[in-house]
Amino acid sequence: MAKRKSNIISKIEEGKEAEDFEKDKPEVETAAASSKSGVFRRLADERVQKIIGLVFTLSSVYVAFAVSSFLFTWDKDQQLARHMSWDYFWKYDPLAAHNILGKLGAWVGYMLVYKGVGVSAYYIAVLLFAVGVKLLSQVELLPIGKTFKYGLLLSVWFPLVSGFLFQDIWQVL
Repeated sequence: MAKRKSNIISKIEEGKEAEDFEKDKPEVETAAASSKSGVFRRLADERVQKIIGLVFTLSSVYVAFAVSSFLFTWDKDQQLARHMSWDYFWKYDPLAAHNILGKLGAWVGYMLVYKGVGVSAYYIAVLLFAVGVKLLSQVELLPIGKTFKYGLLLSVWFPLVSGFLFQDIWQVL
């Protein structure tokens, strides 16, 4: 009687269980499911969260400086920002704006304060900062959901109420 070599095929034939890597077959994903999971997988990566958190935190500081500077230099920067186009932005004098952050800061301040929600534009800076710190360090300075909800309510009601209360004072604008 000859000795039989033990190999994987003989184990399967004899009814023995195959090793794990031989039993499992990879599941075939659809194109939509794989692209979705790929995007979410990239966003779940810790490095990507840190980068997004850093961008949000730096953006919040930029918005806060742009709004603060616009509140002090609005009379000079409003005329510049009102007629600003990309052509004007790239061609003309970079020191034309009196805003600390230049022409782009003047435009951001103009869009948020004059065309947007007024002084409650600081809410955008606070929300960006809270989300950025949460993504950077996993420390929640403010509850994000409540901050968003109350800030949205504030940014809608504060301009309406102050416009109603101070309507006679601001007829010049």
